[in-house]
Amino acid sequence: MDSDFTQLYSQLALRPDCTLDEFKRAYRRRVAELHPDRSPGSSAASPEGGMSLSELTSLYTTATRFHRTHGRLPGAAVPPRSSRTPPSPSPPSVPLRPANANGAGGPERGRRLHTRLAILAVLLVIALIVILEASAPPAPPTGVPGRHDAVPDAPPTPADDAKGVRR
Repeated sequence: MDSDFTQLYSQLALRPDCTLDEFKRAYRRRVAELHPDRSPGSSAASPEGGMSLSELTSLYTTATRFHRTHGRLPGAAVPPRSSRTPPSPSPPSVPLRPANANGAGGPERGRRLHTRLAILAVLLVIALIVILEASAPPAPPTGVPGRHDAVPDAPPTPADDAKGVRR
């Protein structure tokens, strides 16, 4: 199987210690050269006696699986034990969510959602206060402001009219 990877690297014009991005770009370039839709009339095998498109794809799949498992491409030097870290998934090169119609996506979308939720929470608190105020019993009357001697519901007497007391 090691010789197959040697042939794969020679077909892609790469060395085993290349990066995964370089490996993917070289593979796509080579597939474009070998693909029957790109060059009708030619066979799936390379004219120089290279590998077929199906062989190339099979080896590419095996190599990328190896990279996911071991954090390196097959044939690349194993890093020293002290610097080995478990392979981590590479971050996506494209955003997970497409941009909105106005061009905003990703973190800005999250901020807008948080703002809307905060506004909704404030409106709910205000509605709750209004409902509680409306259902509370009315406060008892305290009388006429500024006059402490008058009874609020007493009708005016003729004596008050003679004195000129207004109500």
